[in-house]
Amino acid sequence: MLTFKQPVDTNSRPIAFQEKKQYSFPESGVIFDNDFDGARLNRVIQKNDSTYRVRITPENIPINNSAYYAFEVNSTSTQTLYLQFDYPKPYTHRYRPKINSGEEWVIVKKDQMDTLGGRIQLKLENHYGSLVVAAQEVQNSGQVAQ
Repeated sequence: MLTFKQPVDTNSRPIAFQEKKQYSFPESGVIFDNDFDGARLNRVIQKNDSTYRVRITPENIPINNSAYYAFEVNSTSTQTLYLQFDYPKPYTHRYRPKINSGEEWVIVKKDQMDTLGGRIQLKLENHYGSLVVAAQEVQNSGQVAQ
């Protein structure tokens, strides 16, 4: 049995539901999607033609200092995208992203990650098509049941 030094009861805490949707940027041909089991993405803001700020918030507070994320990124043309991870205080980026373009999960290389103004930035070079970016390999309840 797992025990915690200072357990926190979150039963009375509100749950921050995410809106399941596509964040579409037609001029650049980029779509972000959180409409799948195991997804977590709360908002996307386009900063320029290639840079997007992805907002990740925890389901409820308090939670350990590692907000979980998982979302799909689709590009209709080959382009380099920069994803800046944005968390509410005091949460920070903890997991090096894993990506899956349909075959298998791959941990992104360190040279694809950068720290920019206190934010982690992921570079997706020559990205075309669809891939999932996640804190951990997505294992939703359907996959676990199989």
